[in-house]
Amino acid sequence: MLNFVGVDGCRLGWLSVGVGDGGVWKVAVYERFDDLWDAHAHADHILVDVPIGLRSDGKEERRCDKEARRILGRPRGSSVFPAPCRAALTARDHAEASAVNRERTGRGLSIQSWAIAPKIHEVDQFLRAREEARAVVREVHPEILFWALSNGHHPSHNKKSRAGFEERLGILQALEPQSQEIVSHALSRWRRKEVSQDDILDALAGAVTAQLAGGTFQTIPEPPEFDQEGLPMEIVFVEANGSRGPSARRGRTEPDSDPLTKPDDPILSARFRDALVYGAALHERQIRKRADDAEPRIPYIGHLLIVAGHVIEDGGSEDEAIAAILHDAIEDQGGEATEAHIRARFGARVAEIVRACSDTDEDPKPPWLDRKKAYLEHLRIAPPDVLRVSSADKLHNARAILRDYRSIGPRLWDRFSATRNQTLWYYRSLRDVYLERGAGLAREIERVLKELHREIEAHEEEPPLDRE
Repeated sequence: MLNFVGVDGCRLGWLSVGVGDGGVWKVAVYERFDDLWDAHAHADHILVDVPIGLRSDGKEERRCDKEARRILGRPRGSSVFPAPCRAALTARDHAEASAVNRERTGRGLSIQSWAIAPKIHEVDQFLRAREEARAVVREVHPEILFWALSNGHHPSHNKKSRAGFEERLGILQALEPQSQEIVSHALSRWRRKEVSQDDILDALAGAVTAQLAGGTFQTIPEPPEFDQEGLPMEIVFVEANGSRGPSARRGRTEPDSDPLTKPDDPILSARFRDALVYGAALHERQIRKRADDAEPRIPYIGHLLIVAGHVIEDGGSEDEAIAAILHDAIEDQGGEATEAHIRARFGARVAEIVRACSDTDEDPKPPWLDRKKAYLEHLRIAPPDVLRVSSADKLHNARAILRDYRSIGPRLWDRFSATRNQTLWYYRSLRDVYLERGAGLAREIERVLKELHREIEAHEEEPPLDRE
């Protein structure tokens, strides 16, 4: 199976280079991007050299393009053409497209950008119509790929020169030993006016990058921006010395799999690893409070990892495990824009679980009691996957409250916007809903709350009351 596919536009349509485990590879040309997708719909990743995610208006250029130019410097940065606004894609000619782009963004449209506008339009229409493809089809830029595959070193020669061709082929050959054979096959199959040398190397660079990534890409920027259609405005890449894919392991004697893992055991895929990286980037400046606010502060990713662990141990699916990593992303890190990114990157079901685990993304937040009552009512009808992620989140929160109460006693309640009795009411109400709905973690939450009540009775004169 061709798990890893690189794609570049060519005069005949779309050139694809697909590689897979066991040394299999295939080079093909497809007239339409839909045809390419039909041939590679089961691939793990399809990396295409075309802008994905477009501004509709505004003077701000896509950050990924600006940052890519900065990385490449002069003169290579000029190869990153400014992406047109979406309305310019349907213009009849370059003059009209440039006028539309200037009206919407304050900038005209270069002839280079106009030359690839039909390709941009085709992929844009495809991804807007095929949500299931958004986590698979990602944007790359060949100069960024070769820079990354050379571990941050720019190729010395111009890509159009013979030396530049051989230099780039050598970079790929060092990572994918069949590169020379793949390129020679493509050169012999099509004429240069149909498929150029650049097209072949650029598509192969995409395939090698997808294979090396092991499912975890670096992105420009991190985290990405999203356009009004929910498509990410990003350029993905992977540095060769940080790769964990099959090609990076060639020549080693160790087995590819963990010897303690049976081949038929369920294993989380590259999507989960991608969620770990994305979640860590989203919450990189967020912390969890310690009992006494002392150092060191607790990185928020610790909470997300524990919640994901609870979900996995409770038998949750990969979608549920990914949603556990991202369960606070909408509420704490960007609202609707982040939701659109999650939907595009990880699929509709993950986005729906994360949305359902968020009691609000409004700023400022509605009153505490109103939010909590609404969330409880929502849980009464929520599907089982939402209950599992939600109960895993609340189990860790309840354990943190118990741990901190044992550390600092009644002073703990000063940290909350709600009163002690309101907090206790909320967690007892959550427990009741989880028990009624048959959530697998409900009994553990009940055990933690009983321990908390015993601690309160031992340290406070007022007994723990169950009221709003």
